[in-house]
Amino acid sequence: MPGPLIPAEANQVTGDHYRITVLTPRMLRLEYSPTGRFEDRATQMVLNRDLGPVEFQVVRDAAGLHLSTEAVVLDYDELEFSAAGLTIRLAGPYGYHSQWRYGIPNEPNIYHLGNLGGTARTLDMIDGACELEDGLVASNGYAVLDDHTIALDGDWVAPRMEGNTDTYYFGYGSDAAGAVRDFYRLTGPQPLLPRWALGNWWSRYYAYSATEYQALVERFEAEELPFSVAVVDMDWHRVDVDPRYGSGWTGYSWNTDLFPDPSAFLAWLHEHGLKVSLNVHPADGVRALDRVTARYTPDALAALTRFATVSGGVPVLNALSSLNAVIPADARVRLPTPLPGCAAGGADLPTTVMPFIPPCRSPSQCGRSSSRADARASRIAVADAG
Repeated sequence: MPGPLIPAEANQVTGDHYRITVLTPRMLRLEYSPTGRFEDRATQMVLNRDLGPVEFQVVRDAAGLHLSTEAVVLDYDELEFSAAGLTIRLAGPYGYHSQWRYGIPNEPNIYHLGNLGGTARTLDMIDGACELEDGLVASNGYAVLDDHTIALDGDWVAPRMEGNTDTYYFGYGSDAAGAVRDFYRLTGPQPLLPRWALGNWWSRYYAYSATEYQALVERFEAEELPFSVAVVDMDWHRVDVDPRYGSGWTGYSWNTDLFPDPSAFLAWLHEHGLKVSLNVHPADGVRALDRVTARYTPDALAALTRFATVSGGVPVLNALSSLNAVIPADARVRLPTPLPGCAAGGADLPTTVMPFIPPCRSPSQCGRSSSRADARASRIAVADAG
């Protein structure tokens, strides 16, 4: 849940179109708004902006605004943010090589390595090293993070204010632990991964039937190949759809030709000690072709019906029929959780949301396995699939 979102006014320096918030002596929030309206709601990334009082000084002169804390120094011409008009550097003797200019990437040069990297959005099609997105730590002491994520308005999502800039500056020097610690104060604590998530996951892009998948699991057991998660790729849902509804990449109706009894199939996997992940590409939402009979939680029903209309259209969800929820055939409904066929709440049924990847029907097309056990499992799966 979001914490205190609006810092004390004493932590803010504002103008007609800008707002600078001193979150900690080493973290600043930089906002520019063409309309003079600023974002005080939580976002998908940020849940708490009131991190306590901070001592800082502000001086204004003909060149603009100069703000300093015990750790950083900001110079700003009070115009629209630009590389020439907004700079921040670390305080002290190393400030020269730590100067950031707005909009200029922290690239390596003869003095430093630049940003030391964070994570990668996806590992699709990766076999070996890959480029990382920027992280919170850099060899020259600062990192910058733009918040482009959508806003949270009560218990639902909402668009951000158009045209606004929302940037967070981290000036933590070599204190990597401090940067990460304050980042989690800003964004909320992260739960530890459950033990089963660190085990082996079986995933193959192949149109298994329930019977074939069960036979494969039994073969793995016979070969003493341990798995903790069974991933069922996108063919769990209908993929051959009428083109007027879009592509078959998105779907929330079980393919009952392959899985005639989804609940029994999921229960069987659970009985064999496996967590289950259903691969879903959610971009198109729930469409008119999805006539599911799943038990949805009250929150999910509310989320689905929030976009429903009562004028024209065709029914989308049998689960919503008692609410007279209808939707135009070309409309989209989002956030269908838990997934069709899953127990209400779906607490033990994590859903993997995968980005689009080109179709491939064999392990050789989709990338090589990374371990002997994975390779052996792949050979068994291919052989059993005929």
